[in-house]
Amino acid sequence: MATYYALASATGTGNAGTQIDPWSPADFHTWYNGSPATGSICELKDDGSGFPMTYTYTAGNGSATGQIQIIGVSDWGTPLTPGNYSVIDNGTYELNMGTYHRWENIEVSGGGSTGYDECANMNLYCIAMNCRFEGNSLSQVVSIADYCTCINCQFYNAGNGGTIWAQDYCHFRNCYFHLTYNHISYGVMRCTTNCNFSHCIFDHGYEVQPSYDCCFWNCVFYEGYYHGVDPQATNHFLGCIFMGATQRAIDSTKDCFVDYCHFYNNGSNFSTDTPVQGTHNALTGANPLFVDPNNANWRLRDFSLQASSPCRDAGFPVQSGVGSAGSWHIGAYQETNNQGAWQGEPAEVITPDDGTGAIFIT
Repeated sequence: MATYYALASATGTGNAGTQIDPWSPADFHTWYNGSPATGSICELKDDGSGFPMTYTYTAGNGSATGQIQIIGVSDWGTPLTPGNYSVIDNGTYELNMGTYHRWENIEVSGGGSTGYDECANMNLYCIAMNCRFEGNSLSQVVSIADYCTCINCQFYNAGNGGTIWAQDYCHFRNCYFHLTYNHISYGVMRCTTNCNFSHCIFDHGYEVQPSYDCCFWNCVFYEGYYHGVDPQATNHFLGCIFMGATQRAIDSTKDCFVDYCHFYNNGSNFSTDTPVQGTHNALTGANPLFVDPNNANWRLRDFSLQASSPCRDAGFPVQSGVGSAGSWHIGAYQETNNQGAWQGEPAEVITPDDGTGAIFIT
């Protein structure tokens, strides 16, 4: 295993084998466009101006079959804190993430309506932690293959589009999705079979379109331009907030399991032919009282709950770990001051099994 170093302002010989002679952006291009050795780690250091790369796709990009890591650092060996990123600007092309790759504290921006559309393409078994993907595409922000995991990530589209496409068995935790376009072909979050979303925010966009057996735990669907979510088959919703969808919060002719969810200010909550199964009544009619969901700076929007929110302590009951009344809060965050990784705040902590077979997220 080798560790390499890259710095935005580096102009040295670029052997990257030592911290005193880091790669320049051009050297990093050469390494990543080739076939990086399995187990390699590359640290990208932010010198105050981000990591400005104009990325050009070439054959073999991201072709390593074993895991490599690319980590944004504040200093060599010191990863950036969540909400801070080393930036890869790939222009109008996509950045391919090879099988088993792992990215941490990286912002990938770019993509366009010609050439390669999405700003990034995640291959099989990839992991992205504390990353931001900001696209300019008419088609997709990110294409995500099977078995990928995204934790504390942000997906945003700056152009007139922004579909995010996730394939089978992907997992998203504490992620933020903000799409800017009101069109069924260009402003949709699509996911296929057995994808799981926990503590995620879906902010605007046309609608979310999950396929078979997807689960949404403690998520927020906020002001969808059309529906909040349009399930294509049976899906599960536990502890979610649906607010401000122009048409319906959930629109489907398929079975949907809906428990401990809250609905407010949607055109309607369900279509007339949506079979809804659930053993607990959903809450309706009261403003969930988010802290700051409409901040003009989308990076500062805060979907945690005010102290007087009706969604506090109203969710799934647990024995310990969250909620002052022994229950989850409905919505994405269990503590008022937890505002999401994209805003520089820490994520919830997963507490391992305490012997009872349960885990708690606090």
